Amino acid sequence: MTLFSFRLSLQRLLNQASGKLSLRTVLIASFMVQISAAVGLTGWLSFRNGQQAINDLVTQLSMEISARIDEHMRSYLAQTNLLQRMSQVAIQAGDLDIEDLSSLAPYFWHQLKASNRITSIYYGGVNGEFVGVQERQEGQTVLWLMDRTMLPRRDTYQLNSQGERLKVISTQAYDPRMRPWHRAVVRAQNRTWSPIYQFASHDYPLWGITPAVPIYSEKGLLEGVLAIDLTLEQLSQFLGELEISPSGQAFIIERSGAMVASSALESPFIMFEGKQVRPASDP
Repeated sequence: MTLFSFRLSLQRLLNQASGKLSLRTVLIASFMVQISAAVGLTGWLSFRNGQQAINDLVTQLSMEISARIDEHMRSYLAQTNLLQRMSQVAIQAGDLDIEDLSSLAPYFWHQLKASNRITSIYYGGVNGEFVGVQERQEGQTVLWLMDRTMLPRRDTYQLNSQGERLKVISTQAYDPRMRPWHRAVVRAQNRTWSPIYQFASHDYPLWGITPAVPIYSEKGLLEGVLAIDLTLEQLSQFLGELEISPSGQAFIIERSGAMVASSALESPFIMFEGKQVRPASDP
């Protein structure tokens, strides 16, 4: 019922009751009803406008927070791009010799120590050779090495605080050419990102993603791949350190909807039928 029709109906009732009520009572009642209706309509409009304003504010804040998270992530990931670019330029300039894996090891070690959050840097040749340095959670720094004389056995050496090689702490069969980061570059023939996959260098399941760049010879032939590991735990930790809001959370999800990282610092995996599975985000 509209306000106009409501006033007509009310006037009709008041006219019918005018014979029983005094004119003063009828006038007071009419004015009171009209005032109440006007106040109610004003309150409803104010509530609706206030609710719209709140929704607009929430949308604006969400967009600003998303833009800030995107800016921080780009800054964080730019460090991996810079390290890879430095290594690529050093190799192309002849300052690093990929034929001499022992010369790459100390260079990677210094890069690792000078970086923030980067924990693994390595090189895998198309001939199966491999060298890399990794900083592990327990504070231990290790060297991976597999030259032509060792194929297909990769040794892991413990390094001291100066980056000097100590004893062999583990040995495993390994072929870098079969790893997702190497295959991704071979397919793309350019700088690219691997799919999310399980790393091979840990006793416990550790998942992550690897930005990688190709190294070409002067004749344009692919000689190997430079790569840097980023674990999903690292990405979640980074999101958790961002100041979002007391009750807000940040997520990174793939186009498929699968979870990559969360500021809640929860594991990006769930156990399903004895296997680790990345859950899809809420629709």
